[in-house]
Amino acid sequence: MAEHSIHFRHVLFYEFESGHPAAETHRNLSQVFGTEAPSEQPVRAWFQRFKTGNKKLEDESRSGRPTATSLDELKNIAEQHPHKGSKFWE
Repeated sequence: MAEHSIHFRHVLFYEFESGHPAAETHRNLSQVFGTEAPSEQPVRAWFQRFKTGNKKLEDESRSGRPTATSLDELKNIAEQHPHKGSKFWE
């Protein structure tokens, strides 16, 4: 869903504002997008978010370890340690 997530969020917001229930919205998305559609739990979570008045469609910043690592960084590390197996990275 990552590639299409912002588009799905716009649809979720539209469906919420139209008064459609989360379960129906999930069914409709699944019929159109199949496995690319978000599962029902995230749809319900977004609807709950909208109900609380939070209408921002972007991800909220979170504390903790950042998850983004560039591919170039990973390639650089792998090139520096070519003799290490996959156990090295666990």
